Amino acid sequence: MMNKVIVSRYFSDLASIITENGLTPDVIWNCDETGKQFEHRPTSIIARKGTRSLPGRTGNSRENITILASVNACGTKIPPMCVVKGKTMKSVQSSSTLDAPQGTMWTYQERAWMCDILGTLWFKDVFLRNIGPKRPQLLIMDSHGSHEVLGLIEEAVKENIILLALPPHTSHHLQPLDKSVFGPFAKAYDKACSQFMSEDPNHIVNKATWPRLFKSAWETSVTPQNIISGFRATGIWPLNPKIIPESAYSPAEAFEVPFSSTCDVPLEGVHNDTHEIDATNACLPEGTNTPVDNTENCTSVSNPKVSQSTSDNLEMESPDESFVRENLLDSSLEMLAEAAVSVSMNATTTSSEAFEIPTADVPCLLEALSNGAYTLSDLEGDIATSMDWNSEVEALFAISQAAVKKTTSRAVTSHRILTSEDVLNEKRAKEAEKERKEKVRIE
Repeated sequence: MMNKVIVSRYFSDLASIITENGLTPDVIWNCDETGKQFEHRPTSIIARKGTRSLPGRTGNSRENITILASVNACGTKIPPMCVVKGKTMKSVQSSSTLDAPQGTMWTYQERAWMCDILGTLWFKDVFLRNIGPKRPQLLIMDSHGSHEVLGLIEEAVKENIILLALPPHTSHHLQPLDKSVFGPFAKAYDKACSQFMSEDPNHIVNKATWPRLFKSAWETSVTPQNIISGFRATGIWPLNPKIIPESAYSPAEAFEVPFSSTCDVPLEGVHNDTHEIDATNACLPEGTNTPVDNTENCTSVSNPKVSQSTSDNLEMESPDESFVRENLLDSSLEMLAEAAVSVSMNATTTSSEAFEIPTADVPCLLEALSNGAYTLSDLEGDIATSMDWNSEVEALFAISQAAVKKTTSRAVTSHRILTSEDVLNEKRAKEAEKERKEKVRIE
C-alpha cells in the first residue's frame, strides 16, 4: 500500500544511490514477471447494436507461461526469459522456441513459476550478458522471493550491481514495467491471438503457435516510448517524487492511526481515573431475575478513591466509634453473604425478591476488601452457588474455534537495498540456519 512516509524514504535512498554513483539512464534497470495463458481474452468485435450475447473464440488450454522482462530508463530492453510448465527439458523442446524474440532464454519449472534457482540463472545468463561492461549499475525490482536469493545477491555484489527492492504492494505506482509496459503487452497479446484464431477455424493457441504470437505482442508493445514513459511516470528518471499523485496515498490514510496524547499516561493511572465504579451497584445488579455470578462481580470492586477517603476518616475516629464500625462491618459482611445466597437462588428459581445493600454500608465493605482484611474466599463456604448449568449449556452450544494456521510471512514493510551489508549478513545467517536444520533432519 502506498504510504507517504515509506515512499518518501524510498525516493530519498534512490536519489542518494543515483547521486553518489553518478548513474545515467542507460544503467538504471527494472525487471519484473508477467504470465500469459494459452486461453486469451477475446478482443472487441463489430456487431449489431443492442446484441446481448457475442460469442468469442479462444483457446481450450489454461496452461501458463511466465515471462521475465527487463528494461532500462533509455528505453532499451534485453531478451526475455520464458518459463514453461514441466519437470524436464522435454517440456521446452515441445515448443517452437525459434519463433520467439531473438535471444529469448527458455527454461522450465513444475508450475511455470519463478523460483530461487531460476532467479539466479536469469541474473547470470541473461542480465549480466546484456547490460554491457559499464559499472556500477542499478537494478530495481519488487520484493518477490526469487529476487532476494543469496546467490543472486552475492553475484550482484561481485559484479558491482546495486539491487534495490521496492516497498511491498507499491509496484502498481513505482514499477515502470507495471505502469506502462505490461498493460499494452496484454492488449497486444489478446489482439494477436484473436486475429490468429479468426484467420482459420483450425488455428488454436498451443505450444507450437504461442512463441510467434508472443513475439508479435512483444515487438508491438515493449517499445522505447512505453518504457521511457514508465520510468517517467514512476518518478525514477528523471528523478521526481512529486509525480506520484496524492490520490495514490488515499487508501493508506484509513489505516494511519495517529498517536494519542494520552498514550504516555501509565495504565494504572488511566484505570483509576476513568473506570469509577458506582458504589451502590458495585456487587449486585439492579435486575432481579437475571442470573449473575456474584463472585465474578465482587472481584471487580476496586476503587482507590473510596478506599483512600475512608481510611482517612478512620484515623480520626474514637475507640467507641471504631468498635461500632467493626460491628457494622461484620453485620454488613453477613448481609453480603445472605445477598449472594439470595442471588444464587434467584438464578434457579422464579423468585422475584431483590436485595439492596444500604449506601452507608458500602464504604465499609470496600475498605475491608481493598485492605485485605476480608477476602471472597472467606465467604465461599457460606455461599452455595448453583451455576453449574452455565458450563453445561456452553459445552452444548459453544462453537469450536478453528486451529490457527502458522504463517511464514516476512515482516517487510519498506524498501531495501539488497546489496547492503545488513541484508547480506541476514541472508547468510538464514542460509546457515537452514543448512543446520537440514543436517539435523538427515542425521
